Amino acid sequence: KKDTQLLTVPKPIIRGLAGAISAETGPPSSFLPNFMVRGQVINHIQKVAEADEFLVKNNIDLGTIAGEPLMQACDIRLIGGPGRSDAELRKGLKQWLVDVTPTEDGRQYNANLARAALLGYNAVDGARDARSMSYLPRLMFQGQYGGQVISRYEETKNQKKRRK
Repeated sequence: KKDTQLLTVPKPIIRGLAGAISAETGPPSSFLPNFMVRGQVINHIQKVAEADEFLVKNNIDLGTIAGEPLMQACDIRLIGGPGRSDAELRKGLKQWLVDVTPTEDGRQYNANLARAALLGYNAVDGARDARSMSYLPRLMFQGQYGGQVISRYEETKNQKKRRK
């Protein structure tokens, strides 16, 4: 029970996931007790698990999913970000399903922990993406890029100068 309830996951990680999951809905997680925030995250993970199970058990061809349904499927898993193509979203969704589907080799598997880790990874991946409009998160991860972060405004300005 301890593992499925994500009690081993540090509080800041749970609060970060809760913020990413419910960025536009509900009260800020900073005002709620940790057990309520953890409950929100677990409820979200259970909804995602049900959707994953539906996709896997019914052998849904991800190539047939496009547009709004694909965006919704990826949004609840925090896959992608602004400017990603349907092909990139499908690739991320396919990889997600591979990562959360347990193998038949008898190893112990904590589905909630796997999904929580993947949600965190996808949130960071979306913030690090150069197509993200948010300058601050990209600046925070600048050291991991190995290069300089340039804002979209500066990129556009430089492109206009090169054209002249």
